[in-house]
Amino acid sequence: MVSDGAPVDDATMAANGAGYLEADLHAVVDAIGRRGAVQLAAIGIGHDVGRHYPRAVTIKDADALAPALAAALEDLLA
Repeated sequence: MVSDGAPVDDATMAANGAGYLEADLHAVVDAIGRRGAVQLAAIGIGHDVGRHYPRAVTIKDADALAPALAAALEDLLA
């Protein structure tokens, strides 16, 4: 997962409340983790995504994406 921060969609938040998307994201990440068939890692670009994903790293900008992605893949495949 590559993200620029927390999940945000104004229409969904207006209809369901401010915490709806974040709660849904946590439920999906937890469900993926429990199944074990898929390993999930996250790279936050300019934002800490560690509160959403158990395996996460934050980079300063998109220029650091390639090395961070390579490191995340190496970790997942090890």
